[in-house]
Amino acid sequence: MAATALAAALWVASPTQAALADPGDMLYGTVTSGLALYDAPDEGSDVVATLPSGFTFRALEGEGGWYSATYAVDGVTMTVYFDDLSGIARYTAATSEVMHGAVTGAGLTVYAAPSGDAASLATYGSGTTIQFCDFDGTYYMARVADGTIGYIPAASVALYAPSESGVLARYAGSDGANVYEAPDERSAVLASFDAGTSLSFVDFNDDWLMANMSIDGTRRTIFVPKSQVSTEPPEAGGATGGTGQLGASTVTYVPYDITLSELTDVEYEDSWIVWSPSATTNWATATKDQLRSYLNPANFTAGTPGFYQFLRLDVPSAMSVDEINDRLDGEGVLAGHGEAFATAAQTYGINEAYLISHARLETGNGTSQLATGVWYDPDTDKVYESDEEAATHPRATLVYNMFGIGAYDAAPLYGGAKRAYEEGWTSVDAAIVGGAQFIGTTYLRPGSVTLSGQNTLYKMLFHPEQAVINAAGSGEKPWHEYATDIAWASKQAVMIAQFYGDPSDYSLAFDVPSYAGD
Repeated sequence: MAATALAAALWVASPTQAALADPGDMLYGTVTSGLALYDAPDEGSDVVATLPSGFTFRALEGEGGWYSATYAVDGVTMTVYFDDLSGIARYTAATSEVMHGAVTGAGLTVYAAPSGDAASLATYGSGTTIQFCDFDGTYYMARVADGTIGYIPAASVALYAPSESGVLARYAGSDGANVYEAPDERSAVLASFDAGTSLSFVDFNDDWLMANMSIDGTRRTIFVPKSQVSTEPPEAGGATGGTGQLGASTVTYVPYDITLSELTDVEYEDSWIVWSPSATTNWATATKDQLRSYLNPANFTAGTPGFYQFLRLDVPSAMSVDEINDRLDGEGVLAGHGEAFATAAQTYGINEAYLISHARLETGNGTSQLATGVWYDPDTDKVYESDEEAATHPRATLVYNMFGIGAYDAAPLYGGAKRAYEEGWTSVDAAIVGGAQFIGTTYLRPGSVTLSGQNTLYKMLFHPEQAVINAAGSGEKPWHEYATDIAWASKQAVMIAQFYGDPSDYSLAFDVPSYAGD
C-alpha cells in the first residue's frame, strides 16, 4: 500500500463573493433565507433589492443597528442598507488557511448557503477526500465544479491533521485490522487484514491512518483506525531448525544465529534497499521499520501469496512446454517461448514458475525495451534505441535481456544492453536460457559468495547467511543481493502464487528463515 495525496474534489473558496463596501469595521456573512436591502436606514424606506440565499457579502456597521454597502441595483451602483441579521450566517473563520478532510458517515451534501434548508449544489460519497476553508466552525466553504460557492456541514467531514510525516510502517493488531472507506467506523468495511500483517500508511489525524490500495480491482483511498494497528511487528521464533509438512509440500525452518533486530540493523547499514508506494512515485531509501517488516518471516504466512518467497527455486517442477506457453500467452515478447523456459529450467535446475515470474516482473510482462531488443555498439559503448540510428554503426548488435541482469539503477538500459552483448544474448531464447544460467550459477548454487546458496527469493534479496557473518565481523550491510526494491521478492511471490495457489496442494519445498529471539 501506498501513501496518498488528498484529492481536490472541491475547490477552496474565497470568503467574499462580491465587494459591497470598502474595507473597515466590516460584517462578513452569507444570506441563508433572503435579505431585504433598503434605500435608507429606515424601516419605512423602500426595498430596492433582495439578496438571495447563498449570497456572500461584506457590509459596514453603522448607527442604530443598520449596515450599509454599495450595491448595483438595475445597473446603477448605490448605497443600500439592512438591519435584519436573522437570515444571515456570519463569517467567523478561526483560520483562513486551506483545510483538508474526508467525507464521513453516509456522505456529504454541499449546500448553496450555510443552512440545511438551503438548496443542494452537489453530493459526495463517504471517504471522498476534499479541501475547503473555514466559514463559522459549523460550516466549511468551498467551490463546486462549476465555480459556485458551497457550504459543507463540519460534522460531515473528518479533518486531515497529521502529526507524523512520511510513510509509516504498521502491523495489524492481535484482532486484525479493518479497512474502511472513510475515517469513520460507521462507514463500510472494505477489507480486513490478519493479525501481524505488515502495512504502510501516511498519517491522517489523531485517530486514523490513510493509504491507497486496490479494492476489487479499483485503486482508492482507504482508512484504518490507529487503535487496530501496532508499531511493533510480531516476533519470529527462536533460531531453531526442523522440517514440517504443509499438505504435500515440505517446509524446512533454516536457523540463523542472529535476532530479527540485529538482522535489521545489519541490512540497514549503508542500505541501498529502496521503497516506492506506486509505479508513479519516486523511490526513497527504505526505513528501518519497513526493512524489519519485509525481513520478518512471520509477516508472510503459509497460505498467503507472500509465502512463495520461501519457495526453493533450485527444484524444477517438470512443467510441460504447453503449460508454460499457456502461462506466457499475452506476455509480450515472452509469448510462445515456453520451450526456452523449459530448457533453461531442466538444464540449470530452476523452478519454471519462478523463471517465468522473474522474467515477467523484470520485463514489464514482456514489453520493456531490454525485452523487445536494444542496439548496443561495442565500438562507441553506447545504446541506440532506433533501427535507423543503429544502421550508421556497423558493429551495433540487437540484444535482449529478460532478467534485468546488469541493469543497474543508475543506467539500466545501458547496463542491461552491455551485459547482454557480452553474454551473447542476441535472441529472446538466448536471453531466457542465458539469464537462467546466470541466476542458477551465480545465486542459487552454493559458492564462495553465495555460501550455502541463495536459493529462495528471500535469500536472493536479503542474503541472511551473509548478514550473520557481517554482524559478527564488519557489521556492514550484506552484499550480493539481487535487487534494490524492498518488495522485489514479495512481488514475484504474488506472481508465483498465480501458478500454484495453495502450496499445501502441491509437492513443493520451502526454506523459511528462523531467527533467534530478541
